[in-house]
Amino acid sequence: VFILKEYCDKQNIKLVLSAVPENTMQQLVSLFSFTVCKLDNWADYVYDSQKIATFQGKLYNKKRNHVNNFKNACPDFVYKQIDKKNIHEAIAFFHLFDSYYQKDNSIFLNESRMTEYVLTHYEKFNFVGYLLIVQEKTIGFIIGEILLDTLYIHIAKADKSYSGVYEMLYMELVKNSMNLYPSIQYVNMEEDVGDAGLRKSKLSYHPAYILNKYNLIYHDQNSTDNL
Repeated sequence: VFILKEYCDKQNIKLVLSAVPENTMQQLVSLFSFTVCKLDNWADYVYDSQKIATFQGKLYNKKRNHVNNFKNACPDFVYKQIDKKNIHEAIAFFHLFDSYYQKDNSIFLNESRMTEYVLTHYEKFNFVGYLLIVQEKTIGFIIGEILLDTLYIHIAKADKSYSGVYEMLYMELVKNSMNLYPSIQYVNMEEDVGDAGLRKSKLSYHPAYILNKYNLIYHDQNSTDNL
């Protein structure tokens, strides 16, 4: 923090730490002088991995039914891990998806650019991803990252005309990842960026908890500047 503060002072700008998770925020505030601003649209939705891998229990009746409907309608589906030989299939599907579901706002455009970057530089990342294929046609893909005991789901895109397609993507990714890495306990589906539809969707998977994030604005204790 002191190094960042020194740099900001030289540039004559305020030191702002953005999107700091709640536990880290509490540690920093106890050690340094920060003004705290909660970011309501950037909280992470965190789930019990076992529940997403199985959709067992009364709370997940609808999710389980959606998965069963998908399997009944598409019994020949293929769930294939993304690699350098088939990444072009994910890219082609994303271009089609992007043109069909395009939204005219800055958040969507930024997400689109970042997804394009991840797909075209996929081998540079330590990500795990899968394609969902029906009758030799890609109908969706999902990309995540495993950090310690948590699987972070960064990207999920699918053709919503297939009932249950997103439930299949999530469930199979978590199940396969837990088979490879038994230490996974949580699934982080990240933030809803203030999108009401996305918020409703993430809540429908029944998060174990919601991880709030904050902006921290540094100020000198002796300063009279009210930040």
